Amino acid sequence: MKSEVNNLSKQVKRLRTLSSNKKGSIEIGINTIVIMVIAIVLLGLGVGFVKGIFAKMSGLTETISIDDMTNPPTSSDPIKINPAKIEVKSGEGKPVQIGVYNKESSEEDFGIKISECTNPPSTNEVPFLDALSMNIKSGEAGAFQGSLYAGTDAGGTIKYGAGDHICKLEAYETTSGNTVYETQFHLIVTT
Repeated sequence: MKSEVNNLSKQVKRLRTLSSNKKGSIEIGINTIVIMVIAIVLLGLGVGFVKGIFAKMSGLTETISIDDMTNPPTSSDPIKINPAKIEVKSGEGKPVQIGVYNKESSEEDFGIKISECTNPPSTNEVPFLDALSMNIKSGEAGAFQGSLYAGTDAGGTIKYGAGDHICKLEAYETTSGNTVYETQFHLIVTT
């Protein structure tokens, strides 16, 4: 009888040991699942944040379809900016569309810049235009989406005064730097 009790007590101990090992493995499994869920959520938030930052940056400067412009350029008016009257708050960027029609006899790489404005705070300062360059075939038009910054440039360094300004927009050949086409637009800088 004593041996049966000993056997029975050994079996109970073995069951308790097996039972506690299963609890431990279940706890490890649940902890692993919780950690994995937290890691996936944090990864998703991180990817979303980075994607949002890049979307903001790339949405301001890109090439667009000429069909997206409300007032596209023509051979008689080869450079257009939409809108022609731009109101921008000092220190902020404003999206603008710029179209260029290549009247030249060959394909050209065009860049866009603002060369001068009336009423500048000093002689060398102009609003900052962030735009890409584009290769345009002869007899065709291309369009840019850019960002115009007045008050400060994208790096926050150029100060540009509030008020009404008439500015000159130039399309230039990127290889030579020579201005090919130019037009004027109305810029209103507010505070």
